[in-house]
Amino acid sequence: MEESVRKRILDLIQQAKNAEATHLNSLGNTNKEASALEQTADRVGSRLLRIASTMLVLRGLTSLWRNATSFAQQFYDKLNEIRIVTGKTQAQANQ
Repeated sequence: MEESVRKRILDLIQQAKNAEATHLNSLGNTNKEASALEQTADRVGSRLLRIASTMLVLRGLTSLWRNATSFAQQFYDKLNEIRIVTGKTQAQANQ
């Protein structure tokens, strides 16, 4: 009977060691996966920041273009008014 109890205890100890090894292996895999996820999140965050920066630059350029075209139209309209008031032809006003 003592031998069977001893053997049972040794089996339980071995099972505990195996369970611990499996747990440590799983924990290591989980840590690797978490690290990979963190790296992926960093890359995504970096790309989102670049996209946001690009969008801000494009918004600024669009605003600049609108302002420039509006100014050019107003400038042309004022020059046309001056031409009409002075009675000059388009060719004379261009000179």
